[in-house]
Amino acid sequence: MEPDWIEMLDRCSMALGVEFDATLARRALASVQPADASGADLPWFEAFSRVGKELGLRGDHFSGTVRAAAALSSPQRPLIAAIPRTDGTTRWIILSGRSGRKVRVGGGSGRLVDAATISHTLGGSSPRASLDWAIVSPVLGRDDPHDAHSGHDHGPGPISRLIAMMRPESADLRAIVLYAMGVGVLSLATPLAVESLVTTVAMNMLVGQVVVLTLVLLVCLGMAAIFRALQAYLAEVVQRRIFLRVASVLANRLPRIRVDGLEGQYGPELVNRFFEVVTIQKAAALLLIEGVAIVLQTVIGLSVLAFYHPLLLGFDLVVVAAMVFTILQLGRGAVATSLSESRAKYAMVAGLEEIARAPLAYKLNGGPEFARDRIDALARRYLTNRCEHYAIVFRQVVFSLGFQAASTAGLLGLGGWLVITEQLTLGQLVAAELIVATVVGAFAKSGKLFETWYDLMAAVNKIGHLYDLPEERHDGEHHPAVSARLGLRIRGLTFSYDGHREVLSNLNLDVAPGEHVALCGPSGVGKSTLADLMFGLIAPQQGHIAISGVNLRDLSLEALRHSIALVRGLEVVEGTVIDNVRMGRSSMTLSQVQDALREAGLLEALAALPLGLHTRLSPSGAPLSSGQSRRLMLARALAGNPQLLVLDEALDGVDLVQHGPLIRALFEPAAHRTVILITHRPDLVEFCDRKFVLSAPQESHGTTMAMTHGSAPNDTDRGIQWPTS
Repeated sequence: MEPDWIEMLDRCSMALGVEFDATLARRALASVQPADASGADLPWFEAFSRVGKELGLRGDHFSGTVRAAAALSSPQRPLIAAIPRTDGTTRWIILSGRSGRKVRVGGGSGRLVDAATISHTLGGSSPRASLDWAIVSPVLGRDDPHDAHSGHDHGPGPISRLIAMMRPESADLRAIVLYAMGVGVLSLATPLAVESLVTTVAMNMLVGQVVVLTLVLLVCLGMAAIFRALQAYLAEVVQRRIFLRVASVLANRLPRIRVDGLEGQYGPELVNRFFEVVTIQKAAALLLIEGVAIVLQTVIGLSVLAFYHPLLLGFDLVVVAAMVFTILQLGRGAVATSLSESRAKYAMVAGLEEIARAPLAYKLNGGPEFARDRIDALARRYLTNRCEHYAIVFRQVVFSLGFQAASTAGLLGLGGWLVITEQLTLGQLVAAELIVATVVGAFAKSGKLFETWYDLMAAVNKIGHLYDLPEERHDGEHHPAVSARLGLRIRGLTFSYDGHREVLSNLNLDVAPGEHVALCGPSGVGKSTLADLMFGLIAPQQGHIAISGVNLRDLSLEALRHSIALVRGLEVVEGTVIDNVRMGRSSMTLSQVQDALREAGLLEALAALPLGLHTRLSPSGAPLSSGQSRRLMLARALAGNPQLLVLDEALDGVDLVQHGPLIRALFEPAAHRTVILITHRPDLVEFCDRKFVLSAPQESHGTTMAMTHGSAPNDTDRGIQWPTS
């Protein structure tokens, strides 16, 4: 029974945009079959309700006729029914709306079937028979993680984004259109020359006239070729500018993105959307050259045709109406399905990147099967969305090709009758056939242009999402009068995630200039959140933080981060060791880089490498060990000589005996540096002047801190025994 259930659950999940997990589905199915202690099976709709909850699907039981079920159904809220087979398997019917008196069976592009046939298939005696159904909808609060970023579809439309992106290229775009107009006018030289030639031959004119006609045509076509070459060159220039401009914008925006703007999303996977700039380049070039040419040739060619005879004007109207029908009516929904296809494509990329990101996890027993199930579900989702999108493109292509055949034959018949009745010359008939063949033939071949346009809309939308990521604030003082040694004052600090998950509440804390303070407490009480607040990554809902009497909100983030450094986790950039320490601080000398590495206890180890400080590091830190990479993060912070250093569990993996110089550099009073150490290690706490233990917020008192006092003007008073090796 399992395979048909899996397929049905997958189809329902795909229709509702909920991520499908085949492994979880099999486990849920095993828990309801057999259903109870008596061994009797649950009714299928109750089993579906239980299994669906595990997958983020809700199944509400409904009893009614096929027509009543069809009236309730839609692509976003399908209704399902089960047909048990004699071999123990189940056949499923999914209703997704109706059209007239027929019901759509399957997905959004499913086939239309009359209600009597469906009722008979389900075992009903007539369309009025009451049957069991399950109304499928997503469970409230369950979202597809791969579509967590899809909310940007509610921002500016793709066309608005495209106009904004192309506005800086307006001068070159006007030139391309002007060249296209020239090509369109000059292209009329061929049918007009043929018309004149046919008339010349029919009237037995001189050969000299034919030679002149040929030379004129050669000049016109030569100029048209030059205009096309200029078009192609300008389109290439526009492509280059688009690529560089998008890359420049993102390079400036990404470092300034608010951390809460990426909440629930994986940054590296999100940046994959930059590759859509290539789609924009190619699509824009094709549409600028081919699309504009088709439009102008159509307008100019049909205008000439209308001057030949009033009946041909009517023929022009039929051609234009057919084109409008193809684009607007047959193309309805194409942009939406293209966006769905694009989301499914990136969900597939995210799934593959996840496997590559955590190779050890997927090597565990069952890991390869889990990976295959996940990618298989994502691939089916992509294929379904792709088929729905291509169904729209294909019907446009089929209609265009059919209309090409009909219009060419129709014009021949109409023109032939006009020639016989002497209302049209033979030369005009031949010219009209050439014009229509060019116009309708180009339109018939524009199926690829339709798909290119839809791809362009999806690509612009994806790039637009990167543009829409919220940036950090830009205001505040850039050169505040802050003392050389920073003190910290926190009053009434309150912060909550999502507006309801409160982490810090009414927190108060004072840290004297040059003081070393340890923050401890169980996971989840807000220690890292407090570090983010001090570094300006997030802003409190209530209260404030002040350094040396200056509210952080009054400082620019650039000035704030010039004085404060936050060390957390491993963030090695691809480049040399020097690059990783400097991080763009061009005024930092090589001597300062060496001093920072020496303080972190890394200089000698790095000097022993074949390329020394010019050794290139991978994003994982190789060829450095994980411990060396952690100390490299400390060297990066120390190189900037921060007045306030916040260490978020950055020392929890450091061996105190082996790395004595590093500890000395961080906690040496002569460094005149305020240090806030977030740690779970009691031996590290001993190096600090005071220790605060945070606890979870309480309704009556907010976030509480148990404080251990201890003033220590020097090492001896602190009771610190510095490691000697």
